[in-house]
Amino acid sequence: FGAFYVIILVATERTIAKKNAPAIASVALSAVAAPSLLHPSAAFFQTLNDHPYYFVLRWHWYEWVGIFAPLVVLWWFSRIAEKAGRVTLKTIALSLIAFGIACFVGALIVSIPGLHVLAIGQPMRGFQLLYLLMFLIAGGLIGETFLRKRALLWLAFFIPICAGMAFAQYQIFPSDRHVEWPGTASTNPWVQAFTWIRTNTPSDAIFALNPRYMAISGEDNQGFRAIAARSSLADAVKDWSASAMFPGSPLATECLQQVRATQGWQNFRAADFERLKQAYGVSWVVLDRPPAANLLCPYRNATVTVCRIE
Repeated sequence: FGAFYVIILVATERTIAKKNAPAIASVALSAVAAPSLLHPSAAFFQTLNDHPYYFVLRWHWYEWVGIFAPLVVLWWFSRIAEKAGRVTLKTIALSLIAFGIACFVGALIVSIPGLHVLAIGQPMRGFQLLYLLMFLIAGGLIGETFLRKRALLWLAFFIPICAGMAFAQYQIFPSDRHVEWPGTASTNPWVQAFTWIRTNTPSDAIFALNPRYMAISGEDNQGFRAIAARSSLADAVKDWSASAMFPGSPLATECLQQVRATQGWQNFRAADFERLKQAYGVSWVVLDRPPAANLLCPYRNATVTVCRIE
């Protein structure tokens, strides 16, 4: 996306120098993430379908506001720049408009049936770069126009913004410390369990968890493998999303099979755990409910229980 934007920026700069209307690219099929076209599996297309953010036509109306509102803001910045004779600012603002339109057109193209495999390029991710530069420009304009060298105004401007972001962060991740002081243990019961696993279970152990454990309230999107340093069956949140990035591999099929193998997790009994052991070599489980009577569970906290399959 960065390379693509540089191309548009150079084209816009040369067009402005010739005093013509800025050229706008019409297609943005992401070459930086060009997909393999090696006969994607049905599981691959299912994972695409399960993630509506790949297809802009399935976005909510307020998400569409996030597409066009920044383009209007950037157009306003270009007008400010033109009146002030600031050629560089005008060039950047217009090039970002062209870049945003190109990404949007690319997103429409990959929504066409038959071209869905190209959706993994996610053209709309280009708007991350657009938003970054838009806010950078906005901050510069606000700083030099209103705040200037008045420290109290800077504080009055940024304290409410920081407070609002902190409030949102505490609402989204309520079970974690938001400042990780050295030497202090995590307050998240899931992280506590994963940390215990890292130091008290065999390094070659294979675990099974609730396939949607990362979406459970209070888990706060903490990844099992990263913290526990152990293998686990595929989950239906991050792993299912990642499998969409490799259309030519069997990853999506394997992921789907493992996710299906753990469906009905809340009702699993000894025979179900034994089935996982036989099929995938699972020797340990992480439970978010009271364990079955015949499981040996050497670790337990208020939320999570870690058990070994005998």
